[in-house]
Amino acid sequence: MTIRTAISVLTLGAFALGTQAVAEPKYGPGASDAEVRIGNTQPYSGPASAYGVNGKMMQAVIAKANAEGGINGRQITFLSYDDAYNPAKTLEQVRRLVEKDEVLFIGGAVGTAQNVSIQRYLNKKEVPHLLVLSGGKRWNDPENYPWTTAGAISPYVLEGYALGIHATQSTPGAKIAVLYQNDDLGKEYLQGLEQAVADTDAEIVRSLSFEVADPTVDNQVISMEASGADTVMVFGFPKAVAQTIRKAADMGWQPARYIGSVGSVIQASLVPAGLENSIGIITTNTQHDASDPDFQSTQAYADYIATIDTYYPEGEPTNGSVMLGYTTAHLMLDIIEAAGDDLTRENIMRVATTLSDVSAPMMLDGVPLMTSPDNHQLVRGIYLSRFNGERYEQIGDLIRAQD
Repeated sequence: MTIRTAISVLTLGAFALGTQAVAEPKYGPGASDAEVRIGNTQPYSGPASAYGVNGKMMQAVIAKANAEGGINGRQITFLSYDDAYNPAKTLEQVRRLVEKDEVLFIGGAVGTAQNVSIQRYLNKKEVPHLLVLSGGKRWNDPENYPWTTAGAISPYVLEGYALGIHATQSTPGAKIAVLYQNDDLGKEYLQGLEQAVADTDAEIVRSLSFEVADPTVDNQVISMEASGADTVMVFGFPKAVAQTIRKAADMGWQPARYIGSVGSVIQASLVPAGLENSIGIITTNTQHDASDPDFQSTQAYADYIATIDTYYPEGEPTNGSVMLGYTTAHLMLDIIEAAGDDLTRENIMRVATTLSDVSAPMMLDGVPLMTSPDNHQLVRGIYLSRFNGERYEQIGDLIRAQD
């Protein structure tokens, strides 16, 4: 699948006002008086296709911006290609975006292994690799990867740590069973949990992995129940989360349950598992709940719904991935706007690594969002939430990441 926003060619002139000189615009690949081209990859097909709505919502936000005159008078062309959640395909598509389409930057690409496959290439080419939609540690490594920045996803290590702290405090001496995705994503969640459990009376009694392409995790759930665990953590994509919840319910097993944010989307995880089976599940959160009546009374929500109604009518407003795509697109547009008429890759990178006042209308109040040249991690704190059968309710105070 290719998503491309329509380009309305604008002719921009440089004018002198009296004797005041006007600086000449500076352009890198993918930028001109009329246009800015952004590259993106999404799993529109394959085992993680549920996340493809990220890209569709990004397209909607950018289409709305173009209809309203663009950014600094320029139309934004959003080139988003399907990588089927295959890292080799991600690299192939990104090479196409950089070498054929000549985009100004790559923004909002989905997936840990997928972004790993392109990180070295983009940094060698000195192409901004921005707002990575993965919570991996390696997106915040300015010494080795100065052209990469993390996106509006909380760090997986921080999530695992926060969930572990809650579990050990809620159930002293907890016996924890963990099911984690066998990749960097799942392993970093596990690392955070291990840090939380260390020096407590709690114990990880069973730790099992699964592959994204596995048809079922039923055997792992049976093994976790047999371990005597009273607490279960699932770190992975929605399918495995849904299968774990439903299998445990079918078995009559009722441990305390925690899931990472990547598997917490209600429509993709909890609906297939059965909402009645999901009551009480705890996850991490940085975004507003679009089903919350209080949030629905805000201007931010009204703008969000207006964008969906006009540019993405099939979008589900309460889907966390749709909301993340909305926020990510706004962040990309903020970066372009702040770059002004210096649309070089170097200046885009300068702006992206000095963020402090950004448009993130779907993020919870109080979640710190910032970057600096020596810290490319955007999200610096998270909340915990509990599912009540209809939606997630925030519990506790902000948990901050260490700088």
